[in-house]
Amino acid sequence: MFFRIPPFARVLRVPAALLLLIMALPGQALTFCVGNALELANALNSAAASPDTSIYINILKGTYTGNFSLSVNHPGQVYLSGGWSSLPNSPCNLQSFGADGTTLIGMANSTALTTQFTVSSSAAYVSDLTISNPNNGRCVDANNTGGG
Repeated sequence: MFFRIPPFARVLRVPAALLLLIMALPGQALTFCVGNALELANALNSAAASPDTSIYINILKGTYTGNFSLSVNHPGQVYLSGGWSSLPNSPCNLQSFGADGTTLIGMANSTALTTQFTVSSSAAYVSDLTISNPNNGRCVDANNTGGG
């Protein structure tokens, strides 16, 4: 048995293929879901090296100890937020708002979170985090050398 495609279906084939191609193109946002101090440090390093203009680092609920640093030398925004939870096979899909769910703790005589931007059109937005350093260090050190 031979099946013929109606003429109107042939016309729709090309636009449908273009739509699928457009949907497969990479976007301008990079998203990380982190669950321990090493993953957070790696995500911050990856954000610094990424050319993406919007970078989201979602931090699962918990306490993270270390000296975390974000240095960005390209235009764009980095969104660092805490309070995230995961369901099985679905990381960072629920967020509890408020700073009490996720804590960054700095190590002795150092800074818990350091940010540095060398381009004036760069910015970091931090939300739903507690940042502390009970060991006589600084909590946050923000530097802008981008002239803006």
